[in-house]
Amino acid sequence: MNADLPEAAPPVVADTQVKPRRFAESALIVALSFLLGAGAVWLGHRFASTAVVDIGPTDTHYVSGFRDIERDGSVYFRWSAVPSSSVSIPVRFCGPGNVRLRVRRHFVDPATLVVSLGGSELGRRSVQARTNEPYEVIEFPVSKAACTSDASVLLESSVENDRPLGVAVDWVQFRSDSGFGSTNGTLLRGGLACALIAFMLLAAGAGAPVIGVFIGLLAMVLGLTLGGDPVTGERILRGGLVALVLTAALGLIIARVSGLLALSPRSRVLLVVITVAALAFRLAFLHPQAFYPDYRVHALVQQTYSNLGPSKFMDQLFEIQYARSLGLQQIDGNWYPFPYPPGPYFLIGLTQAVFGLDALDAAIVTAGVASAILPALTVALGLRLGLAPAVALGGAFFLALQPLLIRRVALGYFPGVIGQMFDALALLAAVALLSAQTGLARRTWALGALFLAAFLMYTQSIANFGLFIFALLAFELIR
Repeated sequence: MNADLPEAAPPVVADTQVKPRRFAESALIVALSFLLGAGAVWLGHRFASTAVVDIGPTDTHYVSGFRDIERDGSVYFRWSAVPSSSVSIPVRFCGPGNVRLRVRRHFVDPATLVVSLGGSELGRRSVQARTNEPYEVIEFPVSKAACTSDASVLLESSVENDRPLGVAVDWVQFRSDSGFGSTNGTLLRGGLACALIAFMLLAAGAGAPVIGVFIGLLAMVLGLTLGGDPVTGERILRGGLVALVLTAALGLIIARVSGLLALSPRSRVLLVVITVAALAFRLAFLHPQAFYPDYRVHALVQQTYSNLGPSKFMDQLFEIQYARSLGLQQIDGNWYPFPYPPGPYFLIGLTQAVFGLDALDAAIVTAGVASAILPALTVALGLRLGLAPAVALGGAFFLALQPLLIRRVALGYFPGVIGQMFDALALLAAVALLSAQTGLARRTWALGALFLAAFLMYTQSIANFGLFIFALLAFELIR
């Protein structure tokens, strides 16, 4: 008599073949997304004809050796220093083309300005105060230039007095007849941004067609942005990649601990799309034209924190804010102190230190990430409260596009935006703690720690008061 043989062997073989195949398909999708992003950067730079560094609060990454920014009506400018200052752009400029500068001088005695590109002198001009048109545009033709990474113009100034002031520069424009070349750093950032979003969609369960359409649209927007304004596009891409990394990391942590992974693949993909769209709306405020004065105020406070260190910063927290007109509110003609807590500046400083952003970009990126992560927290909270996934996703969509929340970022309420995220985290944790099986004392201590963290981020938040009342009522009902 022959014994019956088990029939389980073929399915096991099939399963072991499916997993490598899925991994290979996913790797191919991510790799193609990377190439598509890098290709969009390359094409955008090739079709760009001008690259402009507009001197102002957002120019920190591109200028060196200048004095601090000043304002002349609606015009921001910087004084070039004696003997030299430099301006660079994040593209390769090979020529032919020209370099143009809009400059002025406030003194009658002239300053001799020598302009060089890549070590080769383009020309020299004498600039002095003019009565009819204060600013003048000077132009230097470029027949050929060294195609080095980050084209840089050197401004050498000499004056006949003791003041170390050369010329006041409003903007510097590079014009190329054959387009620009892309630097390795920008190509890498464009590829990584598209690859990371493709990975997020894959992890959520999206198929190749959905990913292809989404990444294709993203690459088109990226190419058009860099083609229209390479300098602004590079700034948004540089800060945007950091924001994407932080959003993806926080989103993954929230998904693993809050039950978002229990959603259907379609709902998870929709949540990823909503989150990326919310982040894109917030990152638009990296555009220099979207600059709001409060951005610079928070950046100056943040820079003070970086210079002093945590201990000295805490000792002078209120004085630093009041000196910048922060933490003061006027009510019926009277000024009342409402200082910001230190938490947001610690987080912004961490972003600045880890990713090498300047203080202004770090502040916008951190606030953008905090605002963009709110949809995921909303869905998690809705599921905890027993809402249907469709209803929770509807709330997430509302938060992503809600004009008031976008306006808070636009007006520079960075501590409030960051505090909002911590309020949502505290509320989500409070709901989870109420249903936990641990003892009342332990839950009370945990909830107290969450409240403390939320208050350290933004003490003026109405949600903090609501959380406190909610927790008191909930624990009273439990007792």
